[in-house]
Amino acid sequence: MSAARDRRADERALRAALRDARAPSEDAAADRVLARALGIHASAPAAEPRRRPRPALVVVIAVVAVIVAAGLTSPGQAVGDWIHDVVRPSAKPKPAPTATLPPGRVLTTERLGPHRDAAWSPHGRFAAATTHDTLLAVTPGGAVRWRVRTPAPPRSPAWSTDGYRIAYLAGPQLRVVVGDGTDDRLFWSHARGVAPAFRPTAGRSVAWVERDGHVRLADVDRAVLEWRSPATVPSGTRALSWSSDGARLIATGPHGARIFDLAAGTTRTIRGRFAAAAFPPVPGRAALLERRRHGSAIRLLGAHEPLIATAGRYRGLQWSPDGRWLLTVWGGQWLYVSRDGHKVLTVPAHGTPLDWVR
Repeated sequence: MSAARDRRADERALRAALRDARAPSEDAAADRVLARALGIHASAPAAEPRRRPRPALVVVIAVVAVIVAAGLTSPGQAVGDWIHDVVRPSAKPKPAPTATLPPGRVLTTERLGPHRDAAWSPHGRFAAATTHDTLLAVTPGGAVRWRVRTPAPPRSPAWSTDGYRIAYLAGPQLRVVVGDGTDDRLFWSHARGVAPAFRPTAGRSVAWVERDGHVRLADVDRAVLEWRSPATVPSGTRALSWSSDGARLIATGPHGARIFDLAAGTTRTIRGRFAAAAFPPVPGRAALLERRRHGSAIRLLGAHEPLIATAGRYRGLQWSPDGRWLLTVWGGQWLYVSRDGHKVLTVPAHGTPLDWVR
């Protein structure tokens, strides 16, 4: 028994050492990438978006913080190339504006290529990112904390609310890995290409879309199926979003949205042309990104008037961590839209926002 315990202790120590091992000159490389990746972005304000009458539009210029890349190893170098493509610092910062942007850090990318995504951990200590064959965790300082080779191109990583697990897709597989990069395992074999979503009130429970179009919710630690949706998700659904209390789940496709109320056991269908939908991280109504004949609009669920509507297309939809702002891309601008629609702040676009933390 003692010998077996000693072997297990040795294995744990070796695994910890491997996780913490750093490539030669990795810190210096990370510093170089960081210097190139972070900068102050400034330009003249874009034309004011056309929307329903509100108090005066505030136009600001601000610093945009983005996740930085790391390392000389091949996955780290791939992430480094990604960040280099995303952000190019301006040559000379301009004076600070009188107004400021909502607080937090936006994770963004512009040229990830096929099957490449990224997501913040709950408190922004790490970002999970993907290359063509690797899932890796990267610190905001640029260091690759760990990496996992996957059986198929990984995509759509999602952190559990407690930060202890990551669910992601690899081909038709739903896989789960511990937050320190250990115990990567197959959880479900027949998942659709819809980003999984952990339930906010249960760090071990993740929702995904089965091949038959129904949503399933399971405790990934105990391997227990907890719920199956009574109806299928809309055709073309690409993401799921939970309400902050974990009671409702919205699935959105290009021709409609469907809200599943797990507590009441009901399903509500919303007709329309949607590019995205998301519940805020605090109690509140979901936001819908609508496609219109000559433009786009963002409105809150149940509201008749949009928060903002313009010609042209919006890309992406992210809530601020405090639930007071929405962020989308409009042409060459990022639009920060307040939850009440009273303010719209603009800065030059830096790719499509993927995630936003404090």
